[in-house]
Amino acid sequence: MGAVYEDLEGHEGYAVRRLPDGTMTSSWTIETAAFGSYVAACECDWRGGDHAPTVEGYEKALQEWDRRHAQPLVAHAVPDKVKVMVREMKQVLAHLVDGRPAAGLKAVQEVEQWAKAVGRGAPSADSRSHQLIETPHSTCEDLRLRCDCYSCPYSRPEGPVPIP
Repeated sequence: MGAVYEDLEGHEGYAVRRLPDGTMTSSWTIETAAFGSYVAACECDWRGGDHAPTVEGYEKALQEWDRRHAQPLVAHAVPDKVKVMVREMKQVLAHLVDGRPAAGLKAVQEVEQWAKAVGRGAPSADSRSHQLIETPHSTCEDLRLRCDCYSCPYSRPEGPVPIP
């Protein structure tokens, strides 16, 4: 078993062995005992760079998968529990609009205002998202994102957006 994130399906990370003939395998057998390097890998077929055929190299391969591949994807993955909550909220609002149109409209407008306030601090969908999968990063500054880190220069000046 490799490294996994709960909200990132289809992206289990692991270190494969690069054999002397250049082929890569995740099998650990007597036939694969002699190998040249570990390579960061993902079940989606993403591959990273080569690392020493040592315990440290194995760990570095997993760290590379996490830093270069998983973390950028996780940054864009909506958690399952949030998806469920949003779906339920839509159903509740639709029911309210059907039964009490004025109250429903007011509630929808409140959600819209809150969403606009939250959206002002988020990066645009086309700003850098297409580059994130292959861009190594370690800080908010590297990504040029707005966040709520206390020490981050990209934090929203007004702080986190409150939930009404």
